[in-house]
Amino acid sequence: MVFNYNDMIAVSPILFLSAFSLLLLIVDASVKKPATVVYWFTLIGLSVTGLLTVYTYNAPGSAFNGMVFTGRFPAFFEIV
Repeated sequence: MVFNYNDMIAVSPILFLSAFSLLLLIVDASVKKPATVVYWFTLIGLSVTGLLTVYTYNAPGSAFNGMVFTGRFPAFFEIV
């Protein structure tokens, strides 16, 4: 399989949200008073994910041989 950079851009909101949620679990487990720290980290992660989704909003098509679809319709549900 050939590495395709456009496929990685198409799934960047999903990849970022998954990686950031794992980081958030680590922060939550390691901080003594995690309420405010986790709150702000969550807002930052969701904001960046929203920006990545808006960036890929006008890029219709598919990625990874049709396993992931991109465009306005999938981006709408990623934002919601």
